[in-house]
Amino acid sequence: MTPPQLSPQQRKQADQIYNRGLWTGGFLAFGVLMLLNVITASASGFISRVTHHATGNPVGWTSGLVVLAGLFVNAFATRQVRRAGLSLDHIESRSIPKTITQFHGNPIVLRAENSVGLGIAGLIACGAMLFILRAIQESSEPFSPFFIDFGMVLFIVMGGSSLYLLTKPIALQLDALGVKGSKNGFWSRRVSWEQVSTMEIRQAFNYKGLPTLKTLVFLNNSNSILIRVPLSSFIIEPDQIDEFITSVEAKLIRDFRDVAP
Repeated sequence: MTPPQLSPQQRKQADQIYNRGLWTGGFLAFGVLMLLNVITASASGFISRVTHHATGNPVGWTSGLVVLAGLFVNAFATRQVRRAGLSLDHIESRSIPKTITQFHGNPIVLRAENSVGLGIAGLIACGAMLFILRAIQESSEPFSPFFIDFGMVLFIVMGGSSLYLLTKPIALQLDALGVKGSKNGFWSRRVSWEQVSTMEIRQAFNYKGLPTLKTLVFLNNSNSILIRVPLSSFIIEPDQIDEFITSVEAKLIRDFRDVAP
């Protein structure tokens, strides 16, 4: 089935709505952050007056939420285009059923080859964060202990994650024991072939109808997600994605189906 197309005028209008949505979403996120700063500062002042103990200025910690806010700006802009009836964003999927429970042949391993650069950048950011936290601790200005503790926790999490990325972690592994990968993007897990029923190849398209991200999803008999692996440039080079999927498909067909070699 041929996907719907937009006229040049409609594409131009969709771009305008999307760009306007980015600005609007950005201002909304900024407003929410400022409101949180006001609320936390007021709460800190109230606690100081009640307890007669200076809690310091806690407004800085909310600036870390700007990273999360940025993740929602694109979704907000896309939704505006969708509401105008001009968005071509959608997901196409193709299913490959598994017919036996035992895997044969050589394992397939996909590592996050491009994670080293991100790990190095994370370590540099951790160094800068540690310098700032040390300067805050030595400063004569009063700061909230919560702010310091939050910064240290963030430093430990970022440092550990950055060191992990330097190892080029396994994004997906198929072998005789089953499938190893992540369901939520954070924790790796292994599921046996008895649990796997289907593998889906999901292709996402943006509001212009252009392909963006392919994802491999392993499902059980209830169609619940066991493992989800987005094939982003962080994991694999874009020009290698189709070749990798083809090799996985060939492996699944050859090893999942009970046929003679």
